[in-house]
Amino acid sequence: MLKELIEQDSPTLYSAPSSYLVATAPAVGNGEQYNGMDTQTIRASIRKAFNEFETQIASEGQLTQSGRQKLQRLALANPDIAFTQSEAWYQSYLLLYHAGELLDQGDSDSSDFIVNEVAEPEANPLDRIESLDLSTREGDAVAKKIVANAVFGSNGEARAIYTEWLESLRSNFGYEMPPDVQRQALDLFRKNNWSYIDRRAFDLARLNLVNRNIMPPSCKTPTERLNDQIETADDRTWEGRRRLRQQILDAQRKPEPI
Repeated sequence: MLKELIEQDSPTLYSAPSSYLVATAPAVGNGEQYNGMDTQTIRASIRKAFNEFETQIASEGQLTQSGRQKLQRLALANPDIAFTQSEAWYQSYLLLYHAGELLDQGDSDSSDFIVNEVAEPEANPLDRIESLDLSTREGDAVAKKIVANAVFGSNGEARAIYTEWLESLRSNFGYEMPPDVQRQALDLFRKNNWSYIDRRAFDLARLNLVNRNIMPPSCKTPTERLNDQIETADDRTWEGRRRLRQQILDAQRKPEPI
């Protein structure tokens, strides 16, 4: 419906009242809202409404002097529209925009409306890991450097704790964490807003990755594995209770990784 009105208005935008504006913009009506207002006050209200409208569209772009003049010409052709309200200017802008009247030629001298440039989202440096050959020593070394620089930068304390965690996985669980798994671990820190200097957060990351089968089950401590078994154990039978007691005893005999 509105598209049809815009097409209908296009040939006479600046010379006849707009059917689109009649349907969408506030009307002057009987003019009682202007009772007691002199010409200067009405003009001030129009300028204020226009400024409010320009603020409204600032996130989309900016009118040039040529674009403002086109809006003013459109307003002169529509005396029954209440241009003391910003909505009237906004609907006029939509009419001209969709009618192809507000051109963006890339510079303010030949354009009516300069559209804001949309910034490209900043690339995540960790995504570069996917393009590396991690089976080679060189690829593995580059990936580890990317992870360290992208995440920790100059934060020496966080870098030291992270290195300590990787070493604990090697010494306690015999697990060498590949760079692609490191990336997934660090994604957990970003998504959950965990602190890189909180050692408990690294335990949460390890358990999350094991439970998702990204890291092997052997990366859980005996107590953690026991807790998993207790959750699924059938303690309603004598044999089930016997196995559970034995599992607890075995876990108590094994030292936990530090």
